[in-house]
Amino acid sequence: MNEITADTRTGVQTQPDLFVAYAESDTGWVHGFLLPELGLDSRSVLTPQDFRPGAALVEELDRAVETARLTVLVLSRAFATSQWSAFAELLATHDTLRRNAARLVPVLLEAYELPLHLDFRVRLDFTARSRWEAEAGRLRQLLERGPPPTERLPCPYPGLLAFGPEEAGLFFGRDRESDDISRRLGQHSFLLVVGPSGSGKSSLVSAGVLPRLMASDSARWLVHTLRPDAKDLRWLTGTFGDGSPDGLGESVDTLLRAAPGAERLVCFLDQAEAIFLLPSKEDRTRLLSLLDGLRRVDRCVVLLAVRADFYDHLMTSVLWPIAPGERVEIAPLRSTALREAITRPAAAVGAHLESVLVERLMHDAGEEPGALSLLQETMVLLWERRTRRLLTVSAYEDLGGPDRNGLTAALATRADASLAVLTTAQRTIARRIFLRLVQLGEGRQDTRRPQVVSALRAPGDDPALFDATLRHLTDRRLVTVSGTGGEEPVVDLGHEAMIAHWPTLSDWIDENRASEMARRRIERDAADWRSRRDPGELYRRRKLADALDVAARREHELSQNATRFLAASRRLRLLVRLGLATVVAAALAGVAWLAKAPVRDAWLRHQADALSPTLTLPGGPALVGPDNRRVIFPSLRVDVHEVSNQQYRYCVQALQCPQPAEPADDAHFAHDDRSRPVVWVTAYDAEQFCTWLGRRLPTEPEWERIARGTDGAKYPWGNAAPKLGQINAIIGNHEPRGLVAADSAAFKSGDSKDGVQQLIGNVREWTATQARYNAKRQTVLEGNWNGRDRVIGLAIMGDGYMSEADSVTDSLYPGAPILTDNETGFRCVTTA
Repeated sequence: MNEITADTRTGVQTQPDLFVAYAESDTGWVHGFLLPELGLDSRSVLTPQDFRPGAALVEELDRAVETARLTVLVLSRAFATSQWSAFAELLATHDTLRRNAARLVPVLLEAYELPLHLDFRVRLDFTARSRWEAEAGRLRQLLERGPPPTERLPCPYPGLLAFGPEEAGLFFGRDRESDDISRRLGQHSFLLVVGPSGSGKSSLVSAGVLPRLMASDSARWLVHTLRPDAKDLRWLTGTFGDGSPDGLGESVDTLLRAAPGAERLVCFLDQAEAIFLLPSKEDRTRLLSLLDGLRRVDRCVVLLAVRADFYDHLMTSVLWPIAPGERVEIAPLRSTALREAITRPAAAVGAHLESVLVERLMHDAGEEPGALSLLQETMVLLWERRTRRLLTVSAYEDLGGPDRNGLTAALATRADASLAVLTTAQRTIARRIFLRLVQLGEGRQDTRRPQVVSALRAPGDDPALFDATLRHLTDRRLVTVSGTGGEEPVVDLGHEAMIAHWPTLSDWIDENRASEMARRRIERDAADWRSRRDPGELYRRRKLADALDVAARREHELSQNATRFLAASRRLRLLVRLGLATVVAAALAGVAWLAKAPVRDAWLRHQADALSPTLTLPGGPALVGPDNRRVIFPSLRVDVHEVSNQQYRYCVQALQCPQPAEPADDAHFAHDDRSRPVVWVTAYDAEQFCTWLGRRLPTEPEWERIARGTDGAKYPWGNAAPKLGQINAIIGNHEPRGLVAADSAAFKSGDSKDGVQQLIGNVREWTATQARYNAKRQTVLEGNWNGRDRVIGLAIMGDGYMSEADSVTDSLYPGAPILTDNETGFRCVTTA
């Protein structure tokens, strides 16, 4: 026990500042908050933990009171029912404290009916969290101490990441399983660790088993930790060759000889269920055969960690049968083991948890699947909100709010906060990264899908912006990046629990499941075609039409290889059509030159059509007009973006459309950028182009349906007013410099909910509905136009880059169809 001692350097006696008596359940609060907030070290404080074992309690109590400058009683309901309740009266009537009453300070931690001998004393009130710091300050004044400095404690919890060997000293709750697996590895050449998602298999092996193995005296182990991704597949096949028994044995011996002192090799394959998700059947077969061969090699042990819902795949693989002694089933942590995982990492760095917080975490973790990873992430967030060295239940309740517990809220809180600080362009990249890192289950649970970095990029990405986004997600532990030594890095989700417990990602998956699966099929088929260049693998008929629809919706996300694959498929379709047309023309006329003009026109039309992605809007009711009247529409197939200069000039080359009436003295609208929307065209020119492609101009109600969706939103993206980066038009004091490319990704957040681009801003658009001003200068719509008759005025929609940004209905105004200007263009539709 601390007593009055002499400082050997100065010869001056030191006296403890404080003796603190408290109930055992309040230990966390005393040592986690009160003493650190007072700034007292161990030499300055006496607690019951300092009492000498075997000594009489009354004697130790008397010694503490006599020695310390102040005596503090931490009063709570637990104190009232503990042994300290009986000693409180003894303390209150202690001769030393009676003679100097100010030396006894009651600290009320919980409100309850106090004994009279304590109730009459002035006490410090810690019953409300908001008063803790202020009341501790009053106690510091009694001790004549200033505020202590802020401590920086390392967080002992890994969050969504698994524990690794370097965190073995902070890994608790799995001693029995770690010992069992370590013992079996010394007896078997193959071992399967199987358990449900989120049960902690990776942490158990990496932080529990492998450190024990390396510290073992029975053998010197060489450990290789692998995952079934492209990088590690290359290492396995490169190291073990063709998988023949003699070759495998020699390869194992070579590895052991290269590691001085190593006697046995452990190949630990983490998340081994990913073997069964490899896209190539050849890769799956080769890897499973290799593992089966290695398990038969002396001085080699194959250790697999597999999710329980993939057990049926194992049973039908070459690895089966697996003997009972070669299987270890891991259940989610419960009871004492779970309590250890919660409390002992904090205790290892000198921190504490309120006892009620531990009980809440135990209760909530018992109700959640994959709770261990959620629990670890929750502890990281609680660590950031700790009060001195104390983690509190009030901080946990603040995480969850009234509708959900803190565990499920912790993951979503961190992930959403990480997204919130990104720019719009970065959020688009982040969304794509997360979607591509999810293996979309077909009849089973969605799972993680590690990908190399290049598979997450899109051709139009700004490389610096993509790298900054990926680095941001990595720094916040939402994704992990692994791979060194010249290998392309592999990216993975921070933890599988993100898929089920992050609502934002769940919504993205639900919204994009069908189109993302279609995109992946296109990419897979494109890769097969690239390796063989077999025309028979190109898409045809309905399959091509469906793929082009996916490309139109997600053209910015298809790889260059997939884009080339679809372009080759379209060329094949056109050549088939042209070949048939040429044969027929030659047979009828017998003169080859007669086929040249139709062939040239068809080719130019194909080129224009290839630059015109479309998407289909389903038929049904929608709200249009300023009065939001309900109109029934057929299915519409609409251009994703405005008709570009390049598209229109294909029509000019085909001698089907007149040149745009661009002013000769204005180079800004000349042929310098064919990707911009075409302008300086009349409504007749626009209708002529659409007809050439087999389409037409939309009517004004159709244009509204395209722009407003079915619920009559004010803007394509909803009812929120436009903001910078959403549209290419005037917003406040910001004036655009000119037109941007028709398919520019810079204004992606201004797309309609269906994915149609730049309906507000960039160019105004012709429609096929007649319109005029009445005497009050109000716009009146007068029926649809057939595209040929001479009419006085047509409705123009959407505002241009030189206009103030208006809502869809406010952007309507009449224009003479024969007039042209520098900010009026068009897009085409057809009835699907």
